[in-house]
Amino acid sequence: QIDFFEESLMQQITREEKTIYPLRKPWLGKLVRILDNEFEQNHSLKALSERVCVHPTYMSRVFKEYFGVTIGQYQVTKKIESATQKLFIEKTSIAQIALDCGFFDESHFNKTFKSCHQITPHQFRLLLK
Repeated sequence: QIDFFEESLMQQITREEKTIYPLRKPWLGKLVRILDNEFEQNHSLKALSERVCVHPTYMSRVFKEYFGVTIGQYQVTKKIESATQKLFIEKTSIAQIALDCGFFDESHFNKTFKSCHQITPHQFRLLLK
């Protein structure tokens, strides 16, 4: 039986937002799809800009103006969202989840997770029990 806390957490984790991109910047949608689908990779601005055929400085500026966060912050958010979902659903070790979601190691993951959620991944799992 799923209680209210678990149900609202799952809704928050799995919600998808429909974003409308400016018609004059079709590369923005492509960039977001890359970041969403390849969140476990650590993309450089240069590599991303080459894939969407836009100068890295312009790409970074427009992304921040449109989404209110930097590309790096967006990438971290996607990694944390995925990790939170995995912590909720899977019984995999925290270290393995950290690696699967593109963090350098478990320590890096713990620090980033705590900065976002104010609790460690281990404490999060304990709350779910």
